[in-house]
Amino acid sequence: PSIYLHKLFNYITNNKKNLEIKVITTNYDINNINKKKYSNLNKNYNKNYKVYYSKTLIKQLSLNMLGKIFKDRRYYEIIYFNSFFSFYLIFLMIINFNRKQIFISPRGQLIYENLKKNNYFLKIIFLKIILFFGKKITLVFSGVNEKKNSINYFHNSKNIIIPNSSIYDLPKGNNVSFTSLKNKDRINVLTISRFSRRKNLDLIIKCAVNNQNKKYYFTIAGPDYGSRAEIQKLITKNKLTNVKLLNFVDEKIKNELFLKSDIFLLPSEGENFGNIFLEAVYHYKPIIYLQNSPWSEININNKIGLAVSKNEKSINECLERIVENYEKFKSEDFEKIQKQFSYEVISDIFLDLIK
Repeated sequence: PSIYLHKLFNYITNNKKNLEIKVITTNYDINNINKKKYSNLNKNYNKNYKVYYSKTLIKQLSLNMLGKIFKDRRYYEIIYFNSFFSFYLIFLMIINFNRKQIFISPRGQLIYENLKKNNYFLKIIFLKIILFFGKKITLVFSGVNEKKNSINYFHNSKNIIIPNSSIYDLPKGNNVSFTSLKNKDRINVLTISRFSRRKNLDLIIKCAVNNQNKKYYFTIAGPDYGSRAEIQKLITKNKLTNVKLLNFVDEKIKNELFLKSDIFLLPSEGENFGNIFLEAVYHYKPIIYLQNSPWSEININNKIGLAVSKNEKSINECLERIVENYEKFKSEDFEKIQKQFSYEVISDIFLDLIK
């Protein structure tokens, strides 16, 4: 979603005065925020950074956005598209008469496991169309893992790696210490995610079933993308009292959830990066993620969390290991990752893109 880019773009345009960034998007990715407020609205973050929200008609379709793209097509020097399988991208390719350089961030959509799940043959046709019209494409991957696991379809196209950046300012003087959890009556495990099957939230419910008589309590928060009813059914069937489901939460409530939690857990697969893990690190929460995810290449020597296999037994074992060794986590290890992916650092990488 474009909201994750605001901090980065605002910082870049405030510090590079000859650069102007204009974002054209829809209100589709605003979730439960008042969409009427963001319908056909220009929002100026500074004089060189503007966001235009277009009202959607059906799902992500916006005629207003198509008109905006066509009207401003000669205005851009560089085009950066933060998605791949989208009608807007094909439209932009067709009207790109001047053959300007186009950067596309697939956001995990070219990872083979994701590609083959739904409408595989339609996606291949889509790729052929993009390949035909897109003669000056550069693919922007968020990490080595995403690049390695993505299909090698654009043989003659450039590709680069630009990691995602944090939406937070760097913490100042928190002096966070990790106190042992062994004697704690309740251990709070937090998950913030869309309710979709790709997130494997059913594994968390199975984990909760195995921990009904223990002190683990699970909170899962996020918008429904098709699997919430299924998750609720599992909770009801097993009469679970140690699981709480929440809908989409705003930044204030999300921060409160992080503060109350002890561990962050999300066994999601096919991620290109996983910004929510970075948010957990900014809140000094040990993370649990699936093996071979992008965080496997970031979390060296398990200093900020653990990787698990795709089963509830592995998750249970990792929860126990983290609880047993909680006091051994060090704030400086979390702060190293915070700085590595701060919007100040990523901005320099981003600016190298457009030199």
